[in-house]
Amino acid sequence: MTTKDHRTPDFTSQEDGRPETSNVEGDTSSPQSNRGTSQRESPRTRSSPAIASTSDLLRHVYDGSFKRTRLSKADISAIRADSRISAEEHTELLDVAVQDASLGYTYHLMSVLVGLDDSDDSGFKDAHEFATKVLKHHPAFQSPYLVATLDNRPDAPQPERAVEALAAQDFSKLIAEPEQKRGMTALAMQCKENAVRCLLLWLFGRREVSEVSLECIRQLLQQHIWSTYASRHKSAADQFRTLLSARQASASVASITSDLLEPQITQQIHRANAAKRAEERAVATAERLTRQVEQLQREYAASVERGELLDQELANQKTTHADERAHLQDEYERLRGTVLRRLKDELVLMEEGLHALQRNPPRVRVMVDHADRVIDGLRLEIDRLREGREV
Repeated sequence: MTTKDHRTPDFTSQEDGRPETSNVEGDTSSPQSNRGTSQRESPRTRSSPAIASTSDLLRHVYDGSFKRTRLSKADISAIRADSRISAEEHTELLDVAVQDASLGYTYHLMSVLVGLDDSDDSGFKDAHEFATKVLKHHPAFQSPYLVATLDNRPDAPQPERAVEALAAQDFSKLIAEPEQKRGMTALAMQCKENAVRCLLLWLFGRREVSEVSLECIRQLLQQHIWSTYASRHKSAADQFRTLLSARQASASVASITSDLLEPQITQQIHRANAAKRAEERAVATAERLTRQVEQLQREYAASVERGELLDQELANQKTTHADERAHLQDEYERLRGTVLRRLKDELVLMEEGLHALQRNPPRVRVMVDHADRVIDGLRLEIDRLREGREV
């Protein structure tokens, strides 16, 4: 469906699309109330017509005559007394509402209804359902994700995914007629912002279903709307001028945002302090381990040096041992040869003595002579071995 009314409602600021604040009933932040004087309605408030029923509210919102940002107690009582919309009125009003291409009037309606109960006995159920139907008719809400969200289906995505799906669309193609090109960029941006705000208002009104919190809404607004304006003020001077020129509504938003962020900031400070302490402990541990590693490296280097010395000493010992072994082997071989010669000589003498005894008659004197010579030779060899003398 292609809507045709590209007008931007005059209650919407040129920069951010929020309804301008006015001194309405119950607004204690007005200049008049701050001075302690009686509260007086501004000309914009006085021009807003009285609301006698739900149909009046919808009609005056979409014809642009309802300028206020909230309903008075009298308005609420009148709507609760006459909350139902006839089928004929519903069709007529819906035909008018779907022409709201930029969703400015729809956003105004939903911001007026926020916080008002949409149960059957509250008197505002028809108004809430009417706003939902307007969103369903708008081209920006035709994707399956957004249809499932507005229908409260079990397969509806999480709020973050739904807002991302909405903001990712090319709004210049959604709301522009083929022959209309001038001014479409600004209108498309305005439509995108209003669409995101409408969806957030719808999600906030369905908190029991979507479990969306103020912090979640703040993050989504920052991501999809506020960051666009913040990027325009790059220098510190521009940012400073923007802060000083913020109107009462902007200051209220900043205060609410600050209140939402304060617990997170405190938590992040605690985390940062804990991380700093952990970092200091880690640095101290790293330094201690570094010193231990350096000490171990020195000990290892000394051990390597000692190992090299021991290896050299072992090599020397092996060489010395080999030399001594060779020398001892030579000594052994010489001693063995000498003993063998001695034993052979003495064995010959003993054999000659035995032959002399075996003769007839036996020659005992020869045997005795040979035995004495063997004994003297063996004693001499024993003495030589004891003294270590060589032959």
